[in-house]
Amino acid sequence: MAQAQILYPMFMSKIPLQAFKIEYVGLMSTLITPVVIIPELNVNDIRLNDVLSNPQRLGLQFNALWDTGAHRSCIKPEIAQKLGINNNIISYANVTGVNSETQTKPIYKIGYLVLSNRVILPGFHFIESNIASTADILIGMDLILLGDLSISNGREKTVFCFSMPPHDNVIDLVERGNKVNQRKR
Repeated sequence: MAQAQILYPMFMSKIPLQAFKIEYVGLMSTLITPVVIIPELNVNDIRLNDVLSNPQRLGLQFNALWDTGAHRSCIKPEIAQKLGINNNIISYANVTGVNSETQTKPIYKIGYLVLSNRVILPGFHFIESNIASTADILIGMDLILLGDLSISNGREKTVFCFSMPPHDNVIDLVERGNKVNQRKR
């Protein structure tokens, strides 16, 4: 979680609110969204408008699994290889997986991570990991805590929203539920 606490506060105060919403048909047990990774580290050469208008032209699209049980965001080794970021290792981390086995893995830095073509994170870090999923990367709490995340499962569909930076008005489902129950009396 150090990444979010150290690297992003100044960036977060300067950006306008960015958000995306994805509606899935049916109730989903996993949330997988499209992302574009722009590996170029010299982000000064890339204009933000170019990233927003056509991120696929600048990078490669992958599928990301959102996992609130993961502390850090991860990338499969073959995806790091495909992006050519093997020289972008900034550090190493000891990673303990669900099988309690600890391994030392590289941490990669990328130029931009673009979430669902709407939310842009410059200079994001990923730990290399063999993700047990069909997804290419895993979005962990180091990214999720940079914003607000909501998941709703009404009307036979799942609606997933993420915004960054976080809103000042916190979503309070208890308060909302109490108001609905008071109206029913």
